[in-house]
Amino acid sequence: MVKISVANFDLLKSDEEDYIKKQTGMFLEKVGAYIPEIAVLDLRLNEVRKKQDNFKGRFDVRMTSTFGEHQAHAEGWDMIKTFMGALKNLEKQVKKDRKRNAKT
Repeated sequence: MVKISVANFDLLKSDEEDYIKKQTGMFLEKVGAYIPEIAVLDLRLNEVRKKQDNFKGRFDVRMTSTFGEHQAHAEGWDMIKTFMGALKNLEKQVKKDRKRNAKT
């Protein structure tokens, strides 16, 4: 069972929040295929800069699993693209670490 913690999601629009929740579930299914136990997935949104009605956000994503702790982030004006970039960076890191562990 994965514990998902979120911070500052009140900054998101409702449609962005729904999409991000859906993508988080899909990410966990995909990564869960090759990571046996994911304990914690921590999603944080930080406001970097504000410009009129929009803000530049930074998603910090941290995952703790049997392979250890992995962190990634992405920054941008479009929250959905930024979030997907952070998940992609996290997945790259996990795959790289998994390959490194397989060699030893």
